[in-house]
Amino acid sequence: MAKWIFRAKAFPWALLIEAGLIARGRWRSMPERERRQLVMLARRSRGWPGNLSAAERTELWRLMVRLNVRDLAGEIVALRSATKSTRKLRAAQAARLARLAQHARRGH
Repeated sequence: MAKWIFRAKAFPWALLIEAGLIARGRWRSMPERERRQLVMLARRSRGWPGNLSAAERTELWRLMVRLNVRDLAGEIVALRSATKSTRKLRAAQAARLARLAQHARRGH
């Protein structure tokens, strides 16, 4: 099988979906006019705020603060760390069960 297929299977799809739902909720909480303005500025900048005028950069910054991007990023990072904690817990439980099974096989 191709290497990229293994990577796709290993990707945390549930985490990606959860992050998308969080972002969608924030996006929909903004008024329609502000969403259109943010999209227009993002397209005009082509990913580089330096492509915008000073007034447009100020407006973009205001809209990003309104969207609360910093907290959004924090929520997504918290999802990732919660996933890692759950994975570690499951691994510890699996190891404990394996030790108990091995102990039972030995007749103890």
